[in-house]
This record gives sequence, C-alpha cells and structure tokens, in this order.
Amino acid sequence: MNTQNPIVRRLLPLALACGLLAAVAPAAWAQAADDSKPSGQPGPSAKLKGCGFLHVTISGTKAKVAKVTCEHGFFQKTDPPDGKISTGQPAVVSVFQSAGRGPDCTITVSGDKETAVLSMQQNFCGLAAGEITAKVVSGPARHVRSVRGGFPDTPGTVFFSLNF
Repeated sequence: MNTQNPIVRRLLPLALACGLLAAVAPAAWAQAADDSKPSGQPGPSAKLKGCGFLHVTISGTKAKVAKVTCEHGFFQKTDPPDGKISTGQPAVVSVFQSAGRGPDCTITVSGDKETAVLSMQQNFCGLAAGEITAKVVSGPARHVRSVRGGFPDTPGTVFFSLNF
C-alpha cells in the first residue's frame, strides 16, 4: 500500500479507529449487560438502557403472567409485580439483552380456563437497534404490533392482546 498518497494518509487513521471501535464496542456492551444484582443473578447495568431492552405489553380482561423464560437475554421485571392483567390494566414484561445477544423470551399467560404462550426475540442492539420478531405460539391471543427500539435510548416494544 502506498502511504505517500495524501488521501491514504488521511483515511488510514480513520479506518483504524473504526476497526478498533467495531472490536471494542461489543465487549463494552457485554460488560455492561453482565453486571450482577445483589442476588447474584445477571441484571441490567445503569449504563445499559434503550434498545438493549424489550418491553412486552399484554392486554386482556382477566389473566396473569404466569412464567417468563429466556433462551438468550434476561427477564428484568413485570409491571405490576404480581403480573395481573385486567380490563384497562395491561401487564408489561421487561427483558434485556445479554452479552452479544438480544433477548429471546417466552411468556406464558394464564386466565381462568385459558393459557397463551407468547414468543418474542430482538436482535442484539450494539450500534443500532435490533429487529424484533414476535408471535403467538399457542392460545387465544394475537400479536398486535412491534415497535423497533432506537439507539441509544429507546427500548423495543411488543404489544399482545389476549382473547380472555
């Protein structure tokens, strides 16, 4: 490579800086995502916010969030904490990405005689927000819509509606 060319001399440091950023950024996000809660379970860092999170809003008439499992990423909380869903009072389940992977979680919702299983996955948010995939695995529910998060401060959002 001829480094005597003035354009090459100017672009070479920029290319090196971009390469370094590409190598270091995922590691910094991974470290932020792997901070721990006092209980020893992985928890989100105060530094990690925005598109690394996925909020799942579930509306219905009478149900409860029974179980949240994540193949990748971690469950953070349900609001309200008891997971109860009633008319005009949805539940919001918050999950977040793990080191290098977006959340990939399943939520089981139970009613008096009905059960629905909801699935959602968000690609890793590094320098851009991840794509979201959501579906109803089983039960009387429907995926209403998904809203992609924005880097760095806007979490992704998924909306489900129960038919019970």
